[in-house]
Amino acid sequence: MQVLVLKKAPSRLRALVASRSIEVSRDVFVMNLDKSALDALCAEVGAAKGDGYGALLVKPARTLQGFTAFSVGSLAESLIEVDGLLLHRK
Repeated sequence: MQVLVLKKAPSRLRALVASRSIEVSRDVFVMNLDKSALDALCAEVGAAKGDGYGALLVKPARTLQGFTAFSVGSLAESLIEVDGLLLHRK
């Protein structure tokens, strides 16, 4: 399962993400995509542009926390790593 948070995303990208996921709250999408579909979606999310646009993707991984996260745009600086733990800074 993956969780994607979008901030000020272009409507085309929101429509693409919504077609492959469930929007559980405003701008918070939950999905269960295979690797190839997730890679294709990540390419679209990474290529999107916009004033204040940002995205945060959380997915399972073999880490101490059991997940990893990637961010782009205005949310890119919100992730920090401290002693091997991934933290979100507001």
